[in-house]
Amino acid sequence: MSDRHLWYVMSVVAVILVLVLGWSAQVRSRASAEVVTAVNQHRQVVGDVATVTSLRSSSNGLSIGPRPDADLVARTQQALVEAGLPIAACSGVQPRADQQVRQQGISVQSVLVSLQNLRPGEFGSWLAAWNAHRSPWRITELQLVHAPVREATKSDLDLNRFDYTVALAAPYVEKSP
Repeated sequence: MSDRHLWYVMSVVAVILVLVLGWSAQVRSRASAEVVTAVNQHRQVVGDVATVTSLRSSSNGLSIGPRPDADLVARTQQALVEAGLPIAACSGVQPRADQQVRQQGISVQSVLVSLQNLRPGEFGSWLAAWNAHRSPWRITELQLVHAPVREATKSDLDLNRFDYTVALAAPYVEKSP
């Protein structure tokens, strides 16, 4: 073999070596980019799972399924008993029409609960007993009116007793069949 022929062979080998090195660098670069993309997607999924978990734990106010149980008279009376107040303080529960929220599939059931002749501290005790149980029902409005004196001889208002009207709402999502 002549020097010239050897030089051609070495040149071809060098070109092939450069091509192989270039190709492997390109493959390595693509693989590196895919790893970075996969790691970023994994981080995003972990973040999404954390968000969903957080939302699930904080969404106990949203019922999935049929309308929430509306036995609010019993629940209101139970809270009165737990607060050490007379059951007669609950003068009734009046349902309101369900409302559709702009978000698809979410409805809100609401009712008015009337509590009569309670001091602010007594209402606070009832409220603490009401909130002690996990429930989809949330207080959305509160109206206080001075309660009339309950004695037949007086017609003045008792300045430390109130009649409370509490609006409760429970959002829910109807499951599609």
